[in-house]
Amino acid sequence: MNPETNVVTLNRAGAPMTPSDYDTFIHQTFTTAMEGGVNYWASVSKYRWALRHESGAVVTDSYGDPCEDFTGFTATLLDNEDEDAEPRVVNREVIERGIRALADGTAKTSVNLRKKMLVVVNAPEMAAMLDLDASDADCIVQAGLFGEIVYG
Repeated sequence: MNPETNVVTLNRAGAPMTPSDYDTFIHQTFTTAMEGGVNYWASVSKYRWALRHESGAVVTDSYGDPCEDFTGFTATLLDNEDEDAEPRVVNREVIERGIRALADGTAKTSVNLRKKMLVVVNAPEMAAMLDLDASDADCIVQAGLFGEIVYG
């Protein structure tokens, strides 16, 4: 670890394996939801999207870019609409559950978003080619947390 920057750098030999397109899609969906999608109904706390060294420093690749945490990302949501609601944790499991609920029709959504989720479920290698916006990412989180779209 560089004590001046508080950053751990991995060389190519020690860097995490390149993620699949599916892993990238899941992580980007999470990040998009936390950085804009859910903000009209929830406050995001305890937000972690990058790998951290045991010292607490952000792990970076040989280019100095943060290494995304494709399996252990997490955030806690505090409901802005219901102050008595328990905090809700969003992680990879929630994102994947939301995708399945939207794809199989358990959670009602637009035809367009459902088609996109069917691509993710049936052809995960194509997931990174999909164009999701903050609203789509929000719907995925809501479907994963509540089993339906509650807000918006």
